[in-house]
Amino acid sequence: MSDGQAAPKKGMNPILKWLLIGCGTVVLIGILVMASCVYLFKKTVYDPAKAGIAQVRSEAAKQGITVDTSKGLAAGLQSAANQGVVKGMVAEGNAVAAALPAAERPAAQAAYKALDEKKVLLTADDMAELFKAHATYQDAMMANMQAAANGQPKPMDPEASRALLKTIQEVVARH
Repeated sequence: MSDGQAAPKKGMNPILKWLLIGCGTVVLIGILVMASCVYLFKKTVYDPAKAGIAQVRSEAAKQGITVDTSKGLAAGLQSAANQGVVKGMVAEGNAVAAALPAAERPAAQAAYKALDEKKVLLTADDMAELFKAHATYQDAMMANMQAAANGQPKPMDPEASRALLKTIQEVVARH
């Protein structure tokens, strides 16, 4: 070779180069299409979180409890749990009212009915207050049961029921 002639270029065959670019592009598009399909499937057809919430809603509805997740999942589940607890308290309402004189029982039943109607609105603070009052009532009831087991039966003290009902009325009045 002389100084004036350029050396032949060494490199990739242009046909091979375009073939590799084309194949790479097809592979890249394929990956993007597959990723898009997986994303759309999870968002529209199967979302485990949504599937779980649907099952929770279905089971809760069987018990007359609503699960409203419009304010977030945690808030919705907390509200549902509150409703379940209140339903248990309402079911026990007749026992609480039974310790009261007959003249006070309608007011007790009305308090429990109002609590049941407002159960969706109860906050964590409301529930803590109700739990504390209910625990105090349960302690009084357990003391009566212990006395009866020891052969010293006595009637249930209406003051424990009154205190619980007062708390229920205060909580309901806030909502």
